[in-house]
Amino acid sequence: MGTDLTKISGIGPSAADLLKGNGYPSIESIAKSNIESLTKVRGFSVSRAKKVIQQANDILLGVSSEVKVKDAVAKGDSQSFSSKNKEKGKDKKKDEKKSKKSDKKKDKKKDKKKNKKKNKKKSKDKVKGKKDKK
Repeated sequence: MGTDLTKISGIGPSAADLLKGNGYPSIESIAKSNIESLTKVRGFSVSRAKKVIQQANDILLGVSSEVKVKDAVAKGDSQSFSSKNKEKGKDKKKDEKKSKKSDKKKDKKKDKKKNKKKNKKKSKDKVKGKKDKK
């Protein structure tokens, strides 16, 4: 399949040359590699290696899933693929909702802290005002 390593997001011509020079001539070879071996290539941190390996696998899975979909359609089993894709979409939506809820909770906590500080300051000002009058 893919010897064009630049199909992987974040891999330009110079990074592709580096990878090829270090024994990664194809997308498949990157997908099969592990993080530890890929970090030995100059310029590849652990996080970059993870991303590149994941993207290589995604590219390969994208091609293989197209073949599976064609086979399923030929067999009349296209519903199973569409339902799986819908489930993936639902999972993403659930994750997004959870993320939004946690963000809202964090914002509420921040607001409460700000209000407490304001109220303390107001009460201190009132106490000072009473002392000044005496």
